[in-house]
Amino acid sequence: MPKVTMLLVVALAGSGIRPGPRTSRHLPEQAPGGLSYEVPQGWSRSVNPANGLISLIPNGLPFGRVAGFTILSPEPFAGAPLAFHEMIVARGASAGRLLEPAQHGTTGGFLVTAIHQLMPNGMQIWVTIYTARWADRGQAMLFSVNAPDVGKKFGPVANEMIARIVVPQGPVASADPSGGPPPGASTPAPGPGSLTPPPCLRPQGIEFCPKPVPTGSQVVPLAGAWIATSAQTTFSVDQRDPGVKSRVSTGMIVLFTNGVAARSNLVSGGAIDENYWSEGLAAMDARDPSEFGYRGAGKWTESGGKVTITWQSGSSVTLTRDGERLKEQYITWNPYPSIDGLRLEGRYEHPQPFGSPLGITLHRDGTFLADGLNNTMGGSTINPGFPEHGSGKYEISRWSLVLRFNTGFVQSINLMLGQGDPANPSDFVVNGYDFARVSGR
Repeated sequence: MPKVTMLLVVALAGSGIRPGPRTSRHLPEQAPGGLSYEVPQGWSRSVNPANGLISLIPNGLPFGRVAGFTILSPEPFAGAPLAFHEMIVARGASAGRLLEPAQHGTTGGFLVTAIHQLMPNGMQIWVTIYTARWADRGQAMLFSVNAPDVGKKFGPVANEMIARIVVPQGPVASADPSGGPPPGASTPAPGPGSLTPPPCLRPQGIEFCPKPVPTGSQVVPLAGAWIATSAQTTFSVDQRDPGVKSRVSTGMIVLFTNGVAARSNLVSGGAIDENYWSEGLAAMDARDPSEFGYRGAGKWTESGGKVTITWQSGSSVTLTRDGERLKEQYITWNPYPSIDGLRLEGRYEHPQPFGSPLGITLHRDGTFLADGLNNTMGGSTINPGFPEHGSGKYEISRWSLVLRFNTGFVQSINLMLGQGDPANPSDFVVNGYDFARVSGR
């Protein structure tokens, strides 16, 4: 069987394959002895008589962009579905140098692996490998692109086509030997350029290791949260802005039912040693006060309508309850409304000076699609596990946007809602990045 490099024939000159006539997606096609499929609308189908490779190419590709779906002829195979899939993936991976860890999943009756490679000729390609095993044979199908934006546009079409294919047996087990989706599960195909979580490398470099998000009994209930804008005096060792400074900033105080108190800047000032939680409160485990940092943690007690907080760093403070507010001598702390369980519907984007905007699409069913959102948490250099493009489930909890990707990667990000209806905001701030709604409502 040819390697994956030979399967990028959809746009490479000299392949011997030429676009054929447009075929309606509603007319089933079939490789000899293989599985039946439907050609997507707007795609052309052609067959190479020399090797029987079937190519499906979307019409109207921009200049310099490559995208196509290659269907290989079935071949005899007596082993398990996973063994066949691993064999095909190994062939594909040997064609070039892997630039990212492979991502695994399932779609319908197919095992799926996505790889990002640097080919010997210097070209980067993103290949999603689909395999099915039934009776005494197996068959592979591959979707290939040379740029993530092309994969974003045509990848869902290819995945939908795969999902419609009926394999003459039940759904297959996960392609991820370490434990991915269970047998019978169906997950979206991995997108080009996506990542699986690598090992935590912080002790060996500058890589960022996302904090685990406490769940269930690990979550300590809140007694309340308050914010206030006031002049604050701070000391920083950051060489860009060192020493003692006095500035106006917005702070946050959180009290937990186990007696732990925490404080943070609500908006980052950019100093490397400031007391700001980029991952939001959802990733902070109140069972361990050290999670909040030496300057951010304390203990609180209440008696006679007065709340006393003993901070680990700095003097103790006493706040008097005034309805829902807490008052110091010169500062009034206002309650910070909970947004737990909020579900949004729409596309939100942060424009970039160059290139595509950072974006996230949120749905009220709890699903999301993210594009470039990893840049809000350091990008691929600092936070290599955060997929550049990916999807999964989200939740809004404790003023955090918690993203659970289909790969298993979990990232909590500091979230502040913008102006207007808090149940349907037109904008929000993700770790200091402004995102405005561009579609949906």
